[in-house]
Amino acid sequence: MTLAERVKKLRIEMGMSQQELANKMGYSSRSSVNKIESGRQVTQKIIVRLAEALHTTPSYLMGWDDESTDPLVIEVSKRWMEEVGTVDFTEDETEELINYAKYLISKRI
Repeated sequence: MTLAERVKKLRIEMGMSQQELANKMGYSSRSSVNKIESGRQVTQKIIVRLAEALHTTPSYLMGWDDESTDPLVIEVSKRWMEEVGTVDFTEDETEELINYAKYLISKRI
């Protein structure tokens, strides 16, 4: 599987459109993502940005690792996109979300 195929596969699994992935990467247009998914060569910097946006590792995108990410991360991301959509959280809001997730996990123990 190529980098282009891995990017498209993860994006679809997460329920993200090309535009939503472009937004997460800081692009204003989906055409950049379309070019990546069509096989355009990309820099290391873009691979890192793709990995962050798709909640995976650069190693997976490059084909050096077979594990993309925890299936739970993909499921949560997919549901998030369906129910909340693309939202730019502040650093404090992100920290609050993480702390809430930790609280929920702590209740299970």
